[in-house]
Amino acid sequence: MSADEDLLASARRINPGAQLVKEGGHRFVYLPAQPVDTGERRRVLDALLCPGPHSGYATRLFLAEPIPERDRIQGQAANWTVHSILGRAWHSWSWQNVQASLPLHQMLLAHLHALR
Repeated sequence: MSADEDLLASARRINPGAQLVKEGGHRFVYLPAQPVDTGERRRVLDALLCPGPHSGYATRLFLAEPIPERDRIQGQAANWTVHSILGRAWHSWSWQNVQASLPLHQMLLAHLHALR
């Protein structure tokens, strides 16, 4: 199994539709219709996980839209930003220390946990 296949196998533990995509020297995992829990509300959004460095972060999760009720994450300003990736607008928040050494499913869960 190649490294990309291993990566996708880990992501597909959480999102069976996960696909590997590349742009601008970055690898991303596209996660269609990804459930995102925010407190008692569940949203289903497309997501894009960058399992390596991006815009000053070790890893980054981008969502198809921001989560307005999450203007603070664990007591800190969320600082939502918009990024153009793959010809589409993606939204992300300031969230550090999700390490690239984690298996992809754990990396994704760590990012999603911040939004709960």
